[in-house]
Amino acid sequence: MIAAFDVLVRQTPLVRFGHALANAQLAAALAEAPTAWLLDLGVGTGVQLEALMHELSVRGVERIDIVAVDLPAPGADPTAKLRAVGDRLKALGRSIGLSVRLHPVAEPAEHFEPQRWLPAGSGPCVNAALMLHHLQEPDRRRVLQRIKACAPRLLTLIEPDVDHHQVEFLPRVRQCLAHFGAVFEVLDGCLQAHPAERGIIERAFFGREIENIIAHEAEARHERHERRGRWWARLSQLGFSPLPCSTPVDRPFDDDLRVVVERGGDTLCWRDVPLVTVSAWRPGVAS
Repeated sequence: MIAAFDVLVRQTPLVRFGHALANAQLAAALAEAPTAWLLDLGVGTGVQLEALMHELSVRGVERIDIVAVDLPAPGADPTAKLRAVGDRLKALGRSIGLSVRLHPVAEPAEHFEPQRWLPAGSGPCVNAALMLHHLQEPDRRRVLQRIKACAPRLLTLIEPDVDHHQVEFLPRVRQCLAHFGAVFEVLDGCLQAHPAERGIIERAFFGREIENIIAHEAEARHERHERRGRWWARLSQLGFSPLPCSTPVDRPFDDDLRVVVERGGDTLCWRDVPLVTVSAWRPGVAS
């Protein structure tokens, strides 16, 4: 599973596009901050942070504190997975001259209270990559309100650009088929040299998402993606202001892949099907 995810990140733009754009914004903001504090909601394997650390090192940042939030690991040690991520990031930091201190928080994002972990006035940058769509609507707003209350310098949001949230069953199925049909076409073009990993990616990653979207309702459905316009409306209503997010990234792998810059963020599209949107925000007067 880990090897397959590594192939997904490195050989396709489906994840790397979001990481590249978000990291460019985060690195610029963290390099300008008096102290570099990053709150990462849904840190996962930490692969995005590895690339971010290289960018920070190039910019001369010498130390970063990372509050890493993710679901508890199974078993008696809920922080085991996060500590392993921290050990790997610290080792990378030593090799590139960046001191890393990771604060593991093993709890659901909707239970996380930033003020318990962030020093007053720290002005953190906040990264939420492919995570907020797992929350129900009241929790989604509550998490964003808590983020705003800690006065972040920057919030970066990476989300699939498709609507599976508050949508009736048949329209949800149609959108699911169109979106993941495009995703599988991208995989077909990028992973022909990796058939074993491709099988795992299609079944264990995206296959499970498709099943959850189509076969589950209420709290059992945790894949609740939304389009960029809905995220724009929600964040604006909560008092966030958008920032330009465009930055040069590696050319996508196929002429059918293109980047569309619109209100609500930069979106990677397969032909006319939007795949993933990256946006950047800060607290301020909504626009």
